Amino acid sequence: MDKTYWREFYSGHKIGVEPSLFAKFVYKNYLLESINCDTNKRTKSNTPSLLELGCGNGRDSLYFANNGIDTTAIDQVQEEIAFLNDYVETQQDSKQSHTESTQEAEQRSDSQNNPHFLCGDFTQLDSFSFQQQFDCIYSRFTLHFVNKAQQDKTLADCLKYCKEGGILAIEVRGEKNSLCGKGKAVEGETNAFIYDNHYRRFLNFTQTLQEIETLRFSSNNAMQETINQKADDTSNTQADTHTITMGGGVICLLCIVLKLFTQWKTKALHHLMVKMTTLSALSQERSALSFSVVSVLCKIYSRSRQ
Repeated sequence: MDKTYWREFYSGHKIGVEPSLFAKFVYKNYLLESINCDTNKRTKSNTPSLLELGCGNGRDSLYFANNGIDTTAIDQVQEEIAFLNDYVETQQDSKQSHTESTQEAEQRSDSQNNPHFLCGDFTQLDSFSFQQQFDCIYSRFTLHFVNKAQQDKTLADCLKYCKEGGILAIEVRGEKNSLCGKGKAVEGETNAFIYDNHYRRFLNFTQTLQEIETLRFSSNNAMQETINQKADDTSNTQADTHTITMGGGVICLLCIVLKLFTQWKTKALHHLMVKMTTLSALSQERSALSFSVVSVLCKIYSRSRQ
């Protein structure tokens, strides 16, 4: 990855930016249920944990942490990580300096966690020597900035560092993105280009799905469920179903394609939802299942369960 590009991109150190729609979706539909327990019984050991790969300006990491998730975030830009850690420390000092009752302090502690920001390469997870596994590994707009070999290694490492039954949440640029094809093609790589002095690789949805399937999913207690993600001014909703099978035993995934046409940025918003694993995708083209943004949520199970 190009450290110089990202160092310049995040040099403004903007705090207070709204979290991404994907972060809100992951939290509200998957993580929120995990923390809806009696806060009097919550401890460090049972607080849901999340690892973010490539946190950038920290907007999603801060969002997760402020909503009770034990959050660890990685980014390669040392200046940004230092800034974020200083920000967290300053916020903590500010909280302690304010006069508040013991009850108020406990309530604040129950609802918020301080995120841990680490500097390094998320494609080399072993280098961090993590002594834990995570309930969720979260990667938004990061995998398309590394080459295919690095992506494959990162996905494989997710098996080691995601708890059994945990969630792998990924959002990347798809090959129908408006930037695909712009710039100089990278020799020997598919749909990879250097544009504006920056490397981007645009993923094919079908291929990405096949690669995700090589991770280990559970065939137990398969649930068929449609998750409707509503948007303002939504109309013309249509659903299609597809069955996907995997070798080593048949695992059926019910794929519900929800075409939600909205006026948001005058483009159609498409969602592909899958239950046991949930796949959602944003598309710029109303007429085809070819995606500008591919979002994947996968429930991870260890190889021993197969």
